[in-house]
Amino acid sequence: MIDDARRHRTAKGGGGGAVAWLGDAEPLAEERSESFTALEEALARLATFDRRLSRVVECRFHHGLTEVETGAALGISARTAHRDWLRARRWLYHEIHGGG
Repeated sequence: MIDDARRHRTAKGGGGGAVAWLGDAEPLAEERSESFTALEEALARLATFDRRLSRVVECRFHHGLTEVETGAALGISARTAHRDWLRARRWLYHEIHGGG
C-alpha cells in the first residue's frame, strides 16, 4: 500500500502514471481516498505499538528520506532503519489487509 501511494505521488508529479478515462476518475479517487485513510489509521495504531517504527515510516513515506537519511535523522544505523522499514511495512500490510 505504501508503494502504491508512492507511485500515485510520482504519477501526480508527471511520473508516467496510467491514463484513466474521465468517467473512471471519481471511483478511483474514492478508492484512493479510502486506502489513504486506512493507511493513516494504521500508522496511528503503529505509533502506539512501536514509536520508532512509526517514525521510520514517517521519514521514508511522508518525507521521502533514504534509509541512510532516516537513520541519521533518528539516530540509528542505516541497517536498523532498513530492518525497521521492512518490519513496519509488514506490520502495516497485515494491519490493513487483516493478515491475508
